[in-house]
Amino acid sequence: MGPEAVGRLKDLGKGSSPQKNASPRDLPTDQVIVRVIDALPADGQWVAGICATYGTRPHEVLMSADGLANGLIAIGGGKTGPRQGLLLSLGFRSRRAWITFS
Repeated sequence: MGPEAVGRLKDLGKGSSPQKNASPRDLPTDQVIVRVIDALPADGQWVAGICATYGTRPHEVLMSADGLANGLIAIGGGKTGPRQGLLLSLGFRSRRAWITFS
């Protein structure tokens, strides 16, 4: 992912607020997400995969996330506080390297 892609991602995230219209956005397909994550360096794929699979923020994964036996993820803290996360995409379930906790 080059500087242009990073700049585009930053622009897409600007202006997020609860007062804005929550209409659907043009989001990438699961296949595109898989290709992007597979193209990352190996040490970044797990974090990006957990974020894509459970909708977590990167700092939550690195600091306070634990996999649960029931397939959920327990997030111990972060911007939105402690919570459990559900799989957002069943298609990612086959990507075991993304959702395996040590």
